[in-house]
Amino acid sequence: MITKNINKIKESLTLENVSDAFSMVNTFALSTTETVAVKGINKVSKLQNTLDKAIKNGLAFNAQKQEVIFDALDSGKVILVKSVSKVTKRFSKK
Repeated sequence: MITKNINKIKESLTLENVSDAFSMVNTFALSTTETVAVKGINKVSKLQNTLDKAIKNGLAFNAQKQEVIFDALDSGKVILVKSVSKVTKRFSKK
């Protein structure tokens, strides 16, 4: 029985069959690799676009907050200059 199985295996492993099998495996591997690579590139592209939008929005938000802070500092500066001038006028009188 083992001998019959070995003979069947030997018959099925001809050079043509092995060559065809390797050709099919190679074709499958190439098409699968190409599909995976294309899908990966598409995903990375979408992620890059999303990150680009997030960075732009973050920079715009920071610029807006920076303007608010500088406006507050300017108004504080005006108040401080008025206060200092009042204080110096009061203490400079003899």
